[in-house]
Amino acid sequence: SNWLTGTIATNGIHLHYTRTGGPKPPVLLAHGLTDNGLCWTPLVQLLESDYDCIMVDARGHGRSDVPDAGYTDADHAADYAGVIRALGLDRPAMLGHSMGAATTAFLAAHYPDLVRAIALEDPPWRSLQDAMSPATRATMAEEWRADVIDKRQRTREQLLASIPAQQPTWSAAEYGPW
Repeated sequence: SNWLTGTIATNGIHLHYTRTGGPKPPVLLAHGLTDNGLCWTPLVQLLESDYDCIMVDARGHGRSDVPDAGYTDADHAADYAGVIRALGLDRPAMLGHSMGAATTAFLAAHYPDLVRAIALEDPPWRSLQDAMSPATRATMAEEWRADVIDKRQRTREQLLASIPAQQPTWSAAEYGPW
């Protein structure tokens, strides 16, 4: 493809993005916690003839900066507001998955003048976590941390080889961005 890539400086960090470009209505895409912007590739391939799709790597993901702090919904929403402003997007539609859905909802609520419409896929509403005991939340957080450490010790090839058994319904196009 002839997709464009670039970096935006906003909120004291640099965010990487991939964009289909062209004089078409913009659609901003926000990925989930374990992905990067390119996880949207299969969808964007279907939309790119009609839309200028912008896939951003959220802070701490993909090719974007990894600051020590600043991972709240408010921080992510401010980052995407910075992307919209820096790219001069005219009220894009925005689609978010999981963590990106929380970001999208927060952005729409706190920056309503920046987006035209939103769609949320599998938003991680906190009600289930809020009902958990502090000990259960701490155990889940430690399990997540251990899993991240384990994955960081494996090669890319080992991680890619493990995906079909863990996620049998995923298409091969989803492996790399994950």
